Amino acid sequence: MKIAILGNGSIGCMAALNLSNDGHKVVLFGNKERYGSASKSAGAMLNVMGEVENDQFETVTTKTKFELGYNSQRKWNDFVKKNFSPKEYKSFKKTNTLVFKNDYTCPFEDKHFNYLKKHANNFPLDVIVKPKNIKLPEVNSKINDYMLLPREGVIDSRILLSKLDKLISKNGVKTVYGEKNYKVTKRNNKVSIKYKNKTEVFDYIVVAMGSYSQKFNEINKKLIGKVPKVFFGTGTSFRVKKKRFTPDFEKSSMTVRTMNRGDACGFYFVPLNKEEFYFGATTSTSQLEENFHRISAVNILSNGLLNEWKAHYKENHVEILIGHRPTTSDTYPLLGPIDKCPQIIYATGTKRDGLTCSIEISDMIKDYVNGDKTSFEKYGLFKPNRTLLSFFDRETAIFKAAESSTAGFIMHNGKEYLNDWQKLLGKEKKRIEKVYKKLGIKNFGIHPEMVSLYEYKRMTY
Repeated sequence: MKIAILGNGSIGCMAALNLSNDGHKVVLFGNKERYGSASKSAGAMLNVMGEVENDQFETVTTKTKFELGYNSQRKWNDFVKKNFSPKEYKSFKKTNTLVFKNDYTCPFEDKHFNYLKKHANNFPLDVIVKPKNIKLPEVNSKINDYMLLPREGVIDSRILLSKLDKLISKNGVKTVYGEKNYKVTKRNNKVSIKYKNKTEVFDYIVVAMGSYSQKFNEINKKLIGKVPKVFFGTGTSFRVKKKRFTPDFEKSSMTVRTMNRGDACGFYFVPLNKEEFYFGATTSTSQLEENFHRISAVNILSNGLLNEWKAHYKENHVEILIGHRPTTSDTYPLLGPIDKCPQIIYATGTKRDGLTCSIEISDMIKDYVNGDKTSFEKYGLFKPNRTLLSFFDRETAIFKAAESSTAGFIMHNGKEYLNDWQKLLGKEKKRIEKVYKKLGIKNFGIHPEMVSLYEYKRMTY
């Protein structure tokens, strides 16, 4: 089979490797520098349990999204063992994650933490509550409670993408850089792509363009049909580099993180090597591609790093990273073939889970191309041609959005506002109720991160 893959982030490259390993002729399209790619600027934590939120297992949609990440995470050990050197694999095996609460933890984050803690017995290999003989990190903020996530590994995204590039090159995958606009036409049981004044015919096309998938949708809307919009979930993060004559970074292979703090995914500190660590991350969702950092994003990361970790980090150097997490109108991924043209396979909209989920998604793509037309059925909720999936019920979604917004305000403005939690929460709940009423939404729940986009008519239900 001849297959085109649009997008050279973690999902696109993993799919290219999988398909080329099976002997298919693959052409990979993308940006050579991967500018704006979520994969390139990711902390590359293979996290699932650390992303659990309150009530995660209480609805089919949120539970299925969890299962997508969980099933993929189980495959990473074998992938690294097979494709990396014994030394690299040994280093990977040492990594794990500590999730904690401190004096900055708000009630919203506390709910996530306690929910995961409540379900720890269901995941004995994944969650250990307050394990003995563990050295807690030396940080400015007091750690009040913690859990170890032994299988929440880390793989430096730079090393991973470099490795994938080498592996697919060795397999003879052709790469095409610089093209942005793809016009697709169905030709019997095949599809053609028009690009750079040429037309090429393929058996299948895989759309793994992240946030840039929306432009593809618009150009090919007659063939693609109705699919949820894809937005730019722009994230800012730091890669901190040791400056000479400053204190050494603490030697550790353990990621240290909070859970979701609302309107951002909390803070996480990821050791990369003896002279670098990663610290992230903020998020803001927009229909616009933002290529520069928001001052507020840089400010909150700086304050979080210096106040909650170590103040002396201010003497080191920092590389500020930006990446666009592909976020759909309902925040759920787009996975599987298009109704009108099953030769076009979607693999995008994964938000901040794309790198973790890339193995599971690429396995489904491979199986589908090889003849298993049921390969995407276990995640059938996320088919591309679908109506929007509700985030819980209307009243629950309103309350969760109010909690998230209030938590985000405190994260940005300081823990002194924790004493005003109930007052701020009540005010936000009334504001969001007005948004729902104005839009006439009666039986649908908007994900907290998307409320402002509905409010300002960037999309409609």
